Amino acid sequence: MPLRAVLFDLDGTLWHAAGPPDWNHITSLQAARVQSLLAPHVADSELEAFIADYWRGFVQADEPGARVPPISTLGYASASLQELDALALTRTFLQTHCPGLSADCTEAFWQAMLIPSHEFGLHLFEDTLATLAALKSRGLSLGLITNRFYFDFEADLARFEGTFDAVVTSGRVGFRKPHPSIFEAALRSLGVAPNEALMVGDSYEADILGGAAAGLHTVLKLNDREVLPEWRASNKVRSLSELVPLLDKFM
Repeated sequence: MPLRAVLFDLDGTLWHAAGPPDWNHITSLQAARVQSLLAPHVADSELEAFIADYWRGFVQADEPGARVPPISTLGYASASLQELDALALTRTFLQTHCPGLSADCTEAFWQAMLIPSHEFGLHLFEDTLATLAALKSRGLSLGLITNRFYFDFEADLARFEGTFDAVVTSGRVGFRKPHPSIFEAALRSLGVAPNEALMVGDSYEADILGGAAAGLHTVLKLNDREVLPEWRASNKVRSLSELVPLLDKFM
């Protein structure tokens, strides 16, 4: 069947980090946003340490063998690749460290933790917007599929100028790529069959193996990497601009 949609990974595919995030800067931003919310419970001088402890709990919950709060079973028997439930972890943390805090504050605290992606030093690749526009001009639907439970994602999407017809995150679905459910959710949102869609990403395991297992065509974005022997992807590009001429193979 002819190609009707192209799905994109985000990190390393559509944008990249110029360097490691400035976590001190990010923590200070978050502390300023929750200062009034936590004023009766946490001293201003302790806010940044409080937030560091909060995020440390996410790291610990994501370690192999940790018992993580489930988001959804979605009919799958295996809990592997299950995404963390940010609200459940937030609720537990606040109940433990601020026992007098209203339960209604859980959502407010979590929303305050969501910082726009540019604060993490993430920049679009130079050919990202031009490539997306070229694909749209060919009548293709575009989807974004990413392993993400954080960032102010609504603000982040504005950077793509309304290009995407569907956006699917692991935080919403409950499972991370390469779990099939996240690909299936994107296909349902776009109303296309697996063999009518192309998955483009820089992760061989998450994007290429996961997309192929879900029945999608796949393209591995290499960026500046050399091809490893175990990467058996038949379709490869080094930059997004190489994707447009490759489309004729699938149309």
